[in-house]
Amino acid sequence: MEQPSNFKVYSASAGSGKTFTLVKEYLKILISSKNPYVFQQILAITFTNKAAGEMKERVLMNLHLFASQEANDMLELLEKETEIERARIFSRA
Repeated sequence: MEQPSNFKVYSASAGSGKTFTLVKEYLKILISSKNPYVFQQILAITFTNKAAGEMKERVLMNLHLFASQEANDMLELLEKETEIERARIFSRA
């Protein structure tokens, strides 16, 4: 069965970077959207409450860093993959 184009599934073994990838994809959606409420339309599913908590913590930490105009590796990836300028990412955060 083919997935709808707006769904992405990531499956990988423990320690392979799934949480990092989910956080990056979530942030890409947030930063790329002009809708300030787009977060209400995103569903990210993990297998444990611990993983969900870690993902939430990383999303909020990155948004806080961006809003404070601090750079990190995630910012570099978002700039590259979305082609959105750093200043716009900072303002959207």
